[in-house]
Formats: sequence, C-alpha cells, structure tokens
Amino acid sequence: MAPRALSRSLAAITRPILEKRGAAFASLIAGWAEIAGPRLATDTMVARLSSPRDRAPGTLHLRVTPALALEIQHLAPQLIERINAHLGYAAVGRITLLQAPLRRSRPAVLARQRIGGPPEASARATSETASIDDPELRESLQRLGRQVLKSG
Repeated sequence: MAPRALSRSLAAITRPILEKRGAAFASLIAGWAEIAGPRLATDTMVARLSSPRDRAPGTLHLRVTPALALEIQHLAPQLIERINAHLGYAAVGRITLLQAPLRRSRPAVLARQRIGGPPEASARATSETASIDDPELRESLQRLGRQVLKSG
C-alpha cells in the first residue's frame, strides 16, 4: 500500500467528533480556509456555531487576532454570504468576534511557520526530492529535509 498524505485521512477521523456539534459546524471547520481565504483563515478560527431552536440563522462565534478584528467586522456580510453558500442554506445570520490570540494545536502552528535554514539545505532538499511525482509528498519531504539539514 502506497503512503498517503495525513491530510487525506484527517477529515475522516475528525468528522464523527465534529458532527456531534452539528454537521454545519463540522463543515465550517473543515472548509474554513476555503471559505475565508488563506489570508483571513490564518488569523481567524471558528470557535462555535450557535443555532436558535426556531431554525432561524444562527450566530458564528469567530476567534480573531486583535489586529484583524476591525477588518473582519467590515467583511462580515461577505463572510456570512460565503459561509451560507458553502453550507447550502442560511445557517449563519451574524458573526460575533472574540479578539484573542489564536489557540492552535502544535501541528497547525508548525505548518504556519516557515522552515528556514541555510540556502544550501533548501537546495539540497529540493534536488533530493525532485524525482517524487506526488506534489504533496514532495513538499512534505522537502520541509522535513530542510529541517533535518538545518539542525544537522
């Protein structure tokens, strides 16, 4: 069996846990980077989705870095529109912001950090992985190679 990217299996593993909070919440968590876009997704995080009992649109509670809060406040109508389009129904009617540093898991923090190192480490990692066809695997191995060469 060929190796697979962890990101391909992660959704299947986390979906049952997230669906306990509701299918809409699980879909928001899984698709947040696509919904918000890469720039906003980096500095925002879905905290919870509260839905009223009368099936009216609910409230999305969004954790944001303080520097981005005002911009998110102005973009709220567009975000609501994109969220509802993603979900396929009017699940969100308003967004409330919690200005606080984002609590991210260690892997998410590491994924956001740029792994640097000497230029020769980057060049060697790139050349050693050039023959790998799968772009995700190649990129992951390049990051690993740069880190190993940087610390070694």
